[in-house]
Amino acid sequence: MSHLHDEHHDDAQHEALVNNYPSNSLEEFTKELCTQDCVIVFIGDPGAGKTTFIHQLTGKPMKVRPPELLLEADTIEVEYHRIEPASWTRGNCLFAIDTPAMDGDQDVTLTNKIMPWVLSATEKRVASICFVYVVDLMLPIVTHRFERMRRFFVPCVADEVAYTVILASTKWSRLPMREAEIYQKVLETKVWKKHIEEGATVLKLTEIGQLEKDAITSVLPPLRPSLPSLSLHERLRLRFIKLKLKRAFKL
Repeated sequence: MSHLHDEHHDDAQHEALVNNYPSNSLEEFTKELCTQDCVIVFIGDPGAGKTTFIHQLTGKPMKVRPPELLLEADTIEVEYHRIEPASWTRGNCLFAIDTPAMDGDQDVTLTNKIMPWVLSATEKRVASICFVYVVDLMLPIVTHRFERMRRFFVPCVADEVAYTVILASTKWSRLPMREAEIYQKVLETKVWKKHIEEGATVLKLTEIGQLEKDAITSVLPPLRPSLPSLSLHERLRLRFIKLKLKRAFKL
């Protein structure tokens, strides 16, 4: 399956290329992956906006939810969305993995659900793996929740695979700006301090829109170019040159 990027690709047509029907089949995910791909794993609080974030990347319209359900999680099982190459993906094919909410004391159970997907991506030696941790500023801050999960995932990522972290805060519009800024400062100076020192990207989702794509673009590696296939004439010419060089240097 080719992931070559067309420089003249029209982003307006990109939505038609997105798989708008997410799959929770690990077997299908593993079959589709190749070394040119980038995997993005979304982790976060109930209703924090993981699925909303993904829908901003895929162009898939969101379902309108009543206010009383805004803090409830949509995703029950791990599922993935395939996003075809576009200019904002730097020519890479993306696989966005949506996960159930981190809720209560279910961290170990959730880690066990996500781990096979991370291992599968690592074994395929994908171009990069990015963990996006999404926090709802309206919910109480749980300091060590993401750190506990991260300790499980990091050793599973192969040395050959680029590894990045994005720390995203959401629901800014539902809080007074001054109060939201205070919560954000606590996150950056207390909760996320170690991750930021290690190079994590901080993303303030003050509004829904282009910020999501820009953040993902910033951590994606450029597409590794594939060698073009040679015609029969070119292959014969190269073979002739190799023979001449061998004779000249008596190899």
